[in-house]
Amino acid sequence: MKKCLLLLMLALLMLGCGEEPDTPEKALSDIKQAIEQCDYDKFAARVDLKTLLEKAYDDSTMELSLRSAEFRRRYPDDPFFQNDPDFIMTYIDLNRAEHMQFINAVVEKCFDLKAVPPTEFEDDVIGGTAAELRHYYATADSTVRNVMSNETKAIVQLNVTFESLYAEGSYTLPLELEFEKSQELWRLTAIKNVEEIIKTLVDIAEKLWPDQLNSR
Repeated sequence: MKKCLLLLMLALLMLGCGEEPDTPEKALSDIKQAIEQCDYDKFAARVDLKTLLEKAYDDSTMELSLRSAEFRRRYPDDPFFQNDPDFIMTYIDLNRAEHMQFINAVVEKCFDLKAVPPTEFEDDVIGGTAAELRHYYATADSTVRNVMSNETKAIVQLNVTFESLYAEGSYTLPLELEFEKSQELWRLTAIKNVEEIIKTLVDIAEKLWPDQLNSR
């Protein structure tokens, strides 16, 4: 479950628009273009991927642990949420290396021009997850609600609507994305409102990967 949730979060990070040459909004636009063009170097120039994933990992671990009773009621057949908060926290932390290895493989596949989406998600979980993320990019509609910034940090608040390829349905999320400016370049470093989006991401993950999620 953990690695899929992080990938779903990552899928949202490219959304937005902007025209000015050196703004957080422009960074969002560059991220979107990089994904559309399968240009990993351009993507990496605008996203501090290691920092972002580590922060998202820790924040979502905390949310899954603290809200395990809520998710247990919502998904009573999912054995993952039958565990107590301490077990969930420990389990996710112990499997960090495996989860990050999986995530890195999916990110690599996302930028593979030759990749073909599997007919069924479970036929190729890495390829299916990458195809799911790319479908978010292709169908996304976003509206920037507010930008708060100083000389070195910015928070971009936006609403994002996207469609799932394998889970079916359309989903809308509020996002608060943090950017930091270094050497005159704005880079995405964190999702600030994981607590607001985690429930929707768990809903998607349960549809995408019910068996594998519950056992990993």
